[in-house]
Amino acid sequence: MEKNLKQNSREAYFVSEARSLISKAEKMRMLPGSGNSISKVYESAAQSYIQARRFLDAANCYLDAQIYGDIHNKDQQKQFKDKEKEMRSMYKINLRNKKESSGLERRIFSKRENSLLAMVVVASLSISLFFISSNLTGFAVSNLSYQGAQGIGMGFFLVGLVFAFFYLRNREKISKDL
Repeated sequence: MEKNLKQNSREAYFVSEARSLISKAEKMRMLPGSGNSISKVYESAAQSYIQARRFLDAANCYLDAQIYGDIHNKDQQKQFKDKEKEMRSMYKINLRNKKESSGLERRIFSKRENSLLAMVVVASLSISLFFISSNLTGFAVSNLSYQGAQGIGMGFFLVGLVFAFFYLRNREKISKDL
């Protein structure tokens, strides 16, 4: 948890740094003849976004750096374009990894949830048998009448059936995910 907190504060620091660099670049756009300087500021903002693992924002900064860079410097233009493509592909990879990890967490949670559902089903059905069968209790449980014991037994039986339905449905989802 502490590592996650440090990671979040680190990301927040780099994001705020990148945003301040972008606002600086936007102010510089008003000044004539500052195109190459603007591209360097956008490049610095992109690097800050990379440190924060915000690859799509970094790609957009590289695109702005390409726009405001020196048009005659083809190497610089190609470098910014290549970095932009790389950041977009990093964004897609990162997004795919997040989806895969969240799916794994969902399956683990579902397995725990499914075992809990199974326990509730077994408990409900066994309690319902205890109350429905008069031979086991002899109606000695809390001085219940025959109809009272039958009603409680039927209630637990219905609860067991409902949870059995959820258990089976959840089990099918887990087997499809694997």
